[in-house]
Amino acid sequence: MFENIEGMQCFKRYFPNKPWFYFHDVLEFRWYQEFDYEEWHDRRYVNLTMASEDRQDIVSFTFSDCEMLGSVCIDGWMSGLDIINRTQDLQRRAYEIIDFEEGSIHMMCTDFSIKVLQVDGKNMSEDN
Repeated sequence: MFENIEGMQCFKRYFPNKPWFYFHDVLEFRWYQEFDYEEWHDRRYVNLTMASEDRQDIVSFTFSDCEMLGSVCIDGWMSGLDIINRTQDLQRRAYEIIDFEEGSIHMMCTDFSIKVLQVDGKNMSEDN
């Protein structure tokens, strides 16, 4: 379902049986916008860097063209991160990002990428 997502092959190589909610610790949440000179409008992005509970595994998500569907209330922890492909429902490429247990985040985006930063305490920057 997520095979075309940038960085997914690397993610599956290191975490073949780990769901999104394996990553609980929020190390960084950054919302920003950049002007797209081709489309001639602002695009909103969210960078979300998360670690496993023992902080030995770290990944970074970048969500593109974000639309918040509620207020964000992240207190350093997300207990139930999920990314749902809504492409068929909406007739366009779209993903819903939610914390299904705490409700700390709820947003839609048109695309996302994932980068593996650390596995078992080892820096993986050279693999991405």
